[in-house]
Amino acid sequence: MEWLHALSSPATVFGLACWLLSTLLWISVLARAPLSFVYCLGATNYLLVPLAARTLFGEQLTRPHLAGMVLIAAGVALILAAHPEGPAHVPR
Repeated sequence: MEWLHALSSPATVFGLACWLLSTLLWISVLARAPLSFVYCLGATNYLLVPLAARTLFGEQLTRPHLAGMVLIAAGVALILAAHPEGPAHVPR
């Protein structure tokens, strides 16, 4: 029963707890703002994860990767700029 041992390891329990917390936070955010507004914020993961990987693990970011990150950031900025008053004023 190695899988049971792996499932009960502290790292797995911590990971599952983090996943549960992030799911609850996501549901909370979606209850307060329209999906069309907040979903674009999820695209920031495509910026934050590579930057964290570079910082924490020394991973290389290629020029095409950086160009893609710039395009994603520009897209998120355009979407958010269309609603400068914030998510409360985005029609549902």
